[in-house]
Amino acid sequence: MYHSSNSLFELKHNRKTIVIYGFGKVGKEIIRQRNKLKGESHVKFLCVSRKKIDLRASNFCSNNFSSNIMFMALDLDCAENVKRVASLCSMIIVLIPTQNSEDNSSNKQVDSRTRLLVIELLKKDAIKKKGVYISTTGVYGNKNGNKTYETSRCIPSNNRSLRRLDAETKIRKLNFHILRVPGIYSINRLPIQRLLKKIPVLQKEEDVYTNHIHESDLARAAYLALFRGRRSRITNVVDNSDLKMSDYMDLVASATGLEKPERASFAKLNQLATKGLISNMAMSFLKDSRRVKSERLKKELRINLIYPNVQDFVNKNRKQLSTIRQQMPSR
Repeated sequence: MYHSSNSLFELKHNRKTIVIYGFGKVGKEIIRQRNKLKGESHVKFLCVSRKKIDLRASNFCSNNFSSNIMFMALDLDCAENVKRVASLCSMIIVLIPTQNSEDNSSNKQVDSRTRLLVIELLKKDAIKKKGVYISTTGVYGNKNGNKTYETSRCIPSNNRSLRRLDAETKIRKLNFHILRVPGIYSINRLPIQRLLKKIPVLQKEEDVYTNHIHESDLARAAYLALFRGRRSRITNVVDNSDLKMSDYMDLVASATGLEKPERASFAKLNQLATKGLISNMAMSFLKDSRRVKSERLKKELRINLIYPNVQDFVNKNRKQLSTIRQQMPSR
């Protein structure tokens, strides 16, 4: 349900109110996984998004838990709105994306959206609140295929990752736990359109390592980090895959019955990008190669992954994956 004044008053005085700030696909999965976990009781969720959610299409929680969930649709770049949310939470999971460069033309390396949230939370003595911030492994930059840990130096290679690092720097003032996340996958988050468009991938000698986490495993980590995570700590949320990007694309193609992409040089892919056939964001992923690792996920957060690697996901969902091609409109 959407909030009423009485329900907001109740939230404000509930010491176990978790705000999911930037509610979307991962936020929905956090609710689903919370239902499966035997954790804190009497938890209430306030799901804050930048646009109104069609609750009829959001059948993601059991009936006996739905009364503990409320929604707000707000402009999260508006100080008054952020101030309002900051006054309601005792715990918060921050999922909002950084501002796009076109929204932040004065400085493309600064994330004013997260800075605004930090300012308002500090006014509410947020140092005492528990929080988790979802960042990206992109902050590490290019490591030339080397293993990359939470202690590895951050050298972002593009403005998008620089904004994330800026956000992390500000979030540290709140002593929140930071989760660095790679590419997220699930049945509904696979590179199907890229395969259908027959966009080439890098040839073997130029290929880059890519890192992954299943949406359900990320959701579990985000929720459990509130209760198990050390404050001011960074954890890489990655599975055990050790794949190069072309291998990942081949794996998805084989599982879904689609044609494997052809190999091409970086120069050729760059030419396709200049013609608008490949996005700048997609090209940026081809410039960074790293093998992100994490012992903290297992030892400190005590997360047993549902899908230890992408191959395991394919094996467990082979039947459903095989129907994806059948669902595609005929040409």
